[in-house]
Amino acid sequence: MRKLRHLGLIPDGTRRWSKGNNFPYPNAYWVTMKNIADAIDVAFDRGIKIMTVYLLSSDNFDRSKRDLEVGFSNETRFFRTLLPKIVENHKCRVICAGSIDKYSDKLPEDYKSALADVCEKSKKYRKHTLNLLVAYNPIDELKHAVKKDLENFMNHLWVKDAVDMLIRTGKEKRLSNFIPLQCGYAEVDVINKYFPDITKRDITNSIEEYHDRKRRFGT
Repeated sequence: MRKLRHLGLIPDGTRRWSKGNNFPYPNAYWVTMKNIADAIDVAFDRGIKIMTVYLLSSDNFDRSKRDLEVGFSNETRFFRTLLPKIVENHKCRVICAGSIDKYSDKLPEDYKSALADVCEKSKKYRKHTLNLLVAYNPIDELKHAVKKDLENFMNHLWVKDAVDMLIRTGKEKRLSNFIPLQCGYAEVDVINKYFPDITKRDITNSIEEYHDRKRRFGT
């Protein structure tokens, strides 16, 4: 079994969890942000070198104004409070992967500033890499890469490395456009929980399960 080097995460189910538990959505979103931080800690503590987290797809801009404002405010808080601690504790470089420029008018200035700041301050680190998918769409990624170099476009994708394992929560069994070119042979673990209910043990169990699988890579 190939070592688990690159872990993907789709932290789904926050709105449904909020409604089902009669819990204020802004508070539920912050629970998700803290659980994302915990998941990153678990992954890096277990020697995983790269993690890619789905924060915002380009399709998410179709959500209600209120839902978007809740997401933006909590993610901005995450960028300014929890993420710098992760960067320093794990010597982790943060990379924003997505069409920030294309959707700049849809993103609050404070959000863009907080994200750019943590990315810039983390550039010196190389021990771990954290890719944050923000305003992400795989077609935009492909267009960007092909424009750079048609013959070697794979070298110019926003996310450079193939995903070994993808964890998705929220009970839906689909990729939702999560870096499909990098997920060709990814093992997928769908956890039957909404993300605010996810624990460190859940992430650990998924990582341990990966090592019990036999990957054939088409052979």
